[in-house]
Formats: sequence, C-alpha cells, structure tokens
Amino acid sequence: MMDTIISRVVGVGGNRMRNAVLITGWVTVCALFAQQTGQTERRFPAKAYMTGDRVNVRCGPGTNYRSLTKLNKGDRIVVMGKKGEWFAIKPPKGVVFLVDKRFVNRFDGTGKVLKNGLSVWSGTTAQDARVGYLKKGQKVTIVGDVGRWYKIEPPEGVVVYVFGKYVRFGDKPGGEEEDPVRKALREKEKELERLKKESGEKLQRLQKELERRRKQMEEALKRFEQLKKEYEKAKKAYLDAKNALEKEKRMRERLQAELSRAKEQILGLKETLKKVEEEAKKEVRERRKPAPISRYDAVGWLDDMGPYVSGPEGARFCLRRMMDGEIIAYLKPGRADVRLERFLYRRVGVRGVVKEAAGARVIVVETLDDLTR
Repeated sequence: MMDTIISRVVGVGGNRMRNAVLITGWVTVCALFAQQTGQTERRFPAKAYMTGDRVNVRCGPGTNYRSLTKLNKGDRIVVMGKKGEWFAIKPPKGVVFLVDKRFVNRFDGTGKVLKNGLSVWSGTTAQDARVGYLKKGQKVTIVGDVGRWYKIEPPEGVVVYVFGKYVRFGDKPGGEEEDPVRKALREKEKELERLKKESGEKLQRLQKELERRRKQMEEALKRFEQLKKEYEKAKKAYLDAKNALEKEKRMRERLQAELSRAKEQILGLKETLKKVEEEAKKEVRERRKPAPISRYDAVGWLDDMGPYVSGPEGARFCLRRMMDGEIIAYLKPGRADVRLERFLYRRVGVRGVVKEAAGARVIVVETLDDLTR
C-alpha cells in the first residue's frame, strides 16, 4: 500500500527518487510508532488473555522455576506487572501455596498467622520459590495439608508468571471457534489433572497410614525398651538383695552410734537445764529479798532482736526476765565503745538514759556489768 501511495506522488520519474521517498516514509512511520508507544505506557493491573495452548504458569520469572499449572488459548488472566520477558499474573483457579504449620493457628477451614513476615512458598522442591509474605493476624483459607505445611488459597498480592510471548492485552476475541483437537486435548489434560489430584490424595492417605503404622512400631519398640529396663532393674534388685543383711547390719551399727551421741547430747542438755534452773531459782530468791536501792537502771539477760526485727527507736537489743523471758527494756549503745553484742545471752546490769517510746522502756546504755556467775 505504501508503494502505491508513493508511486502516485512521484509518478514514474525514476527508481532512485522512488526508493528515497519510500525509505523516508518508512522512517517517519517507525518514528511515529515509537513516539506513540512511548506515550501509551502499559498500566497494571490489566486484563489479558492467552494466545497459546499448554502454557506453563511458573512460580518465578524463568524456566528454572517449577510449573504450577497450565493455561490454554483464550484463557483470561489479570496481569499485575512485568519482569523481563515474563508477566506477573494473579494465580489461576486451583493453584495453592504452602505455609509452615507452626506459625498458623487453624480454625476449621481458616487460619490465623502468628508472626510477621511468614513466608509463602510455591512448594518444597529446589525449583520452588518464596512467592510472598504474610503479616501477623492475617487470615488465610486452608484447603489441605502435607507434612509440616498447610495448603492455602493464594493470598492477596501473591503473583505467578507466564512468558510474555503468549499474552495479549484486552478482552478475549469473540466469535472464535476453538479447534476440536485442541479442545479434546485440553479436556484430556483436565482429566489427567483430576486423576493426578486423586492419585495425590490417595498417596497422602497411604502416607498417613504408613505414618500411623510407623508410630505403632515406635510405640512397640518403646514398650520393648521399657520391659528391658524393668528386667534389668529386677536383676539389679536381686543382686542387691544378696547384700541386704550386711547393709542392715551396718545400718544398725550406724543407728546405735547415732543413738549414743544423742544420749550424750541429752545428758549435756540436762546439765545445762539444771544450771539454768539454779540460776532462775537464785534470781527468784534475789527478787524476793527486800529491794535495795539498785545501782543499775535494769538487770536481765541480754538478747538481740534478730536480723529482720528492731525495737522502738531502732533498738537491736533487749533485756529479758529469766523466769518468763518477757522483755523488760530495749537497749541502744550510748557510745561507740559500748559493744552490747559481746554480752549476748548473759546476765547484765545496765546504766544509762532511760526513755519511754511507744509504751516501752528504752535505755541508751552508757555502762554495763556482766553479772553472770
């Protein structure tokens, strides 16, 4: 057509002129086409359809990625982007992905993601790829499981790839009669996919049965090991029984030695108790005597309040009566050289400044004498 136009313009005035105009026209057309192409940049997402049969849908932009399913001529797709010669499309119906069971809380047919950045995989082979990530709290639709993985429907934002050569943008052309051979072939492929799916499900059931039998075998082995241990334990008990009499004899000797030591301790305690009783009786006698004008502000047994308790005004020591152990005064050192702790559990007489605090008697000790005899 371009030749005809040029011939009418320049006539038959020579081949050179005709060729020059022809070249100029084609250059102009190419420039206009390039300009138009630059001005109409493709925007995504965009509707498109397939122009080839049995086109692989892969988990990544390359032939080294595994094919997840196939598309045929006329199948509609939604293109989400482009990577090199490959178009990223929404996953076709029937494509499923995998997520780790450990990070998904399942409720019947749905699941809730338990961590941020959970990887979504196209499969478990070396040719499979990570196709996206899930956020914590995101919900997914679970359609099955395999091993430690849940099969899920494609989450929002996940894409797969087809080669750009077989993609045309726009709606599917109307009125096209599909080739009967290709139609029959596609039907066979669908039947093959169905049989493949059924065989896969049967294989999964067989694998579960095999896993159940394997667990039963493991339980039987565990029981055998347990019985073996019980036998070894009984054998050891039998061998230990041979030395039982000698052990019992040694035990009796040890108990007799401990009993002797206990008797000695009891005798020592009796002596101590006797001395304490004598001291108490002596104190009673002294108290029954007419009370002379005392040269001490208080007399009694010096005791401490313990590591966690203190008396009024932070007093850490006290005087107790010998007869009933009642506190008669709380003590505080009045000078640095008054070391009350040196006289613990001894009968002492104290002198100092006497105060009344919180209904109790507090003595700031200036001097004290050891009255223990």
